[in-house]
Amino acid sequence: MSDHGMFGKIISYPVYIFYWVMGTSGALVLALSYVNSNDHDGRFRNIYSYIISDPYALWAYEHRYIIVFVCLTMLIIWFNIKLIHERRKFYKTLENILSLKAKFDSLEGVLAENGNNTSELKEHIVSELTHIANINSVVFRDLTGHDCHFSLKTLSGNGSIGTAARSQWDSSNARDRVDSDLCSFDYRKNTAFFEIIEKKKYYFYSNHLILRWICRRYVNANRNWRRYYRACVVTPITSAQSINEINTKNTFGFACIDSKKAYFNNRISYLILTFSTSRCLDVMYRLSKKVRR
Repeated sequence: MSDHGMFGKIISYPVYIFYWVMGTSGALVLALSYVNSNDHDGRFRNIYSYIISDPYALWAYEHRYIIVFVCLTMLIIWFNIKLIHERRKFYKTLENILSLKAKFDSLEGVLAENGNNTSELKEHIVSELTHIANINSVVFRDLTGHDCHFSLKTLSGNGSIGTAARSQWDSSNARDRVDSDLCSFDYRKNTAFFEIIEKKKYYFYSNHLILRWICRRYVNANRNWRRYYRACVVTPITSAQSINEINTKNTFGFACIDSKKAYFNNRISYLILTFSTSRCLDVMYRLSKKVRR
């Protein structure tokens, strides 16, 4: 997390605490003032004396409308600040998606100009896919507020999983070591890939991988996966016209987003990943072309 993000959190915590204290106090004063609306001294002080002493209780009662007004004003300000923040996040997400579109357009133009699948072309494809992975990780980081990691996996005709590209941020070195230690593995050794291919699912989604693993409902070929993430969303890169037709012959890979702290929104994550997978189809086919000959 950046220093700016950490500073923002340090500042926001006291603000949120202040909102909760003021909101709770305002609600309590409003409720007690309603109960005591016909008795200025008796019941109000008797009820409030359980919380604070009589002089303060009487002062709170006398200024109840001002307190409620301030609390409501603070809530309105908080709501507007949150609305502005969400709007800015929405616009930033759209800008990043437009950047993704431009990257894909550029890459598809290069593929159209080069019919032969040369080693230089493959290196260029991998380089561009790495940029695309970086943009995707930024999109999800902005949406969730936590560092996220994006990767594009290849799927060969015999069911072997490999890594075409992954985002390169703070944890890139550690994640690259995973590729060197585990170059390839069968898709059946990862629950996400297995459920998409064998159980014909549109995507795999879980914010509780540790719990699934404890309940023996999640397996991963990488024994150290818990060091890197605890939530993930995976979508297939496939030419299948319907989910029932998906198999290892018409599926060329997967788009994966994961995080150790983030909580992914089910539908939004699926829609963003589907945009990338739909544009990645031709690219991943070119990467797998040599393998399928």
